[in-house]
Amino acid sequence: MTRFIGVIIIVLICVNSNYAQHQNIMISSSNAPEEPTIFINPKNTLQLAGGANINNVYHSNDGGYTWSIGTIGSQTYGVWGDPCCIIDTAGNYFFFHLSWPPGGTWIDRIVCQKSTDGGQTWNEGSYMGLNGIKAQDKEWAVVDRINNFIYVTWTQFDDYGSSNPADKSIIRFSRSTDEGETWSPALKINEVDGDCIDSDNTVEGAVPAVGPNGEIYTAWAGPAGLVFDRSMDQGITWLDGDIFVSDFPGGWDYNIPGIGRCNGLPVTVCDLSNGTYCGNIYINWTDQRNGETDTDVWMSKSTDGGNTWSNPARVNDDLPGKHQFFTWMTVDQVTGYLWFVWYDRRNFSDNNTDVYMAVSIDGGETFINFKVSEEAFIPTTNVFFGDYNNITAHNSVVRPIWTRLHQGQLSVWTAIVQPDSVIANEIRVDLKAFLEGPFNGTGMNTDLTGLTDFPLYQPYNTAPWNYDGTETAASIPANAVDWVLIELRDAPSAASATAATVIARQAAFLINDGSIRNPDGTGIQQFNNLTIQQSLFAVIWHRNHLGILSANPLTLTGEVYSYDFSSGQEQVYGGINAHREIGPGIWGMMAGEGFVNDEINNSDKNEIWETQIGNSGYYPGDFNMDGLVNDLDKVELWDHNAGKASQIVE
Repeated sequence: MTRFIGVIIIVLICVNSNYAQHQNIMISSSNAPEEPTIFINPKNTLQLAGGANINNVYHSNDGGYTWSIGTIGSQTYGVWGDPCCIIDTAGNYFFFHLSWPPGGTWIDRIVCQKSTDGGQTWNEGSYMGLNGIKAQDKEWAVVDRINNFIYVTWTQFDDYGSSNPADKSIIRFSRSTDEGETWSPALKINEVDGDCIDSDNTVEGAVPAVGPNGEIYTAWAGPAGLVFDRSMDQGITWLDGDIFVSDFPGGWDYNIPGIGRCNGLPVTVCDLSNGTYCGNIYINWTDQRNGETDTDVWMSKSTDGGNTWSNPARVNDDLPGKHQFFTWMTVDQVTGYLWFVWYDRRNFSDNNTDVYMAVSIDGGETFINFKVSEEAFIPTTNVFFGDYNNITAHNSVVRPIWTRLHQGQLSVWTAIVQPDSVIANEIRVDLKAFLEGPFNGTGMNTDLTGLTDFPLYQPYNTAPWNYDGTETAASIPANAVDWVLIELRDAPSAASATAATVIARQAAFLINDGSIRNPDGTGIQQFNNLTIQQSLFAVIWHRNHLGILSANPLTLTGEVYSYDFSSGQEQVYGGINAHREIGPGIWGMMAGEGFVNDEINNSDKNEIWETQIGNSGYYPGDFNMDGLVNDLDKVELWDHNAGKASQIVE
């Protein structure tokens, strides 16, 4: 047996208060660690196994707060990088890696070393894939938690680095049915071979996943783009042809400033939870389809066993033009939530790099981004960073692992992620407001919705709102007046509810009785994944009425936040200067702001109303919203509101 050589590291971190909810913990800075791996024991989430290049190995028995660090060796097979740690259902720890046998050939096989005592000692190892002097590279492993079989996929090079077109790269598979003691003969599972250059046209990135009925799934990148394969009989047979998932614009081998070598190779997982999305297959990768200065994190999913795939969804939610790279993904097999980790430069114009994460709680439809690292770092091209980071999760215990460079020294880190601080309960909002323009004494007219040019798609996607929501109505709801844009702000008071406190926006229909409903005309607004730290305030925007801000926090009754802007003068921040009484005891938003600059002034009259007068249709100069731009809009509305300005705090 190989003894585990190491010490217990007790980590006490001074946490930046801005990110204290995800305490950062340095696992080790010994032996220049990079390309880290981490795995949580599903039967005991206090136990974690980890590792890093070349032969660093770690384990924790307290959920990742403290770590034992050491090195692993194999006199028989050698240890040479691409570490992958897993834990099987019997509690065995496994450390997979490449080989360099003493006196043998560099990376000529994939090695599996096993620990039966929680990572304290390791055996000499078993191996798979030996095929003369051909190179075996980029392995990953997964446990089938039904039968405890272990499945491994990797890339074989006829001659690593060769540009000879006769030399090929292929994807191979092997399995163990006896807890890693022996391995099946390696199978070739890909249809289209790659070259041996170790770049875009090489087939690489095969990470296996297990399906709910024992299926084996994997995907990789290469000359055919991103492709998928599966086995329905525990790896004995595979599809004759690869299934296309997505193109790979710019290739999987690309440049990132400050990183000597970077790839966007895919990661494949499958949801085995008992939740709504059980059986969904997900593939995560990065590429530069948006340009060489804009690397993004992507995900595609299949809900039919891999036969068809969704269009790539962008996981990072920043504005275009920044780099996100070295992604990894896992699925919490209890909750079904998807967790992602990657390097991120959204906050900088240079090579400063943060670590970000994302979670999807709805099967990959939406993604909540959050920063997990406490401090940025600057990588340099002369310090190798490896080819990946990693993440593990089970029953809401989530632990990423990443490499960091500080003052020339590499280190590997994890974080005590607090899911509850990221994933909030849904917020339901029931608002009431009136528009002055269409008000008829008791309710509002609905003339606009009968127009042929009334939009079925929310109209606030242009300046100054620049709202990118996709709200669409299949048909116009009965009694709808017009679209409005709702904005939620989290602040201690209305006076401090600035634009910087906005936490969500949503477009909806204003109904003739003042209620606000979803685009289908039914139901109040629901906002997911929000955390309210202080008090919740609401803003209502309209395309030709002055916007309003609630003077008081929304009232929570049961599970619904409600607010009636129309019931009194002091319901709107700014009082009589922000809205007007449009009927006995009914207050409404002031009409006449077609120019949309937060004031009702000559711009609304000269540049909007005068240029549109005489037209019929959906026009901002139609202040009374009857479908016609005429003198009534100016005389009855603009004239008496001229000089008024929005009181919304910006």
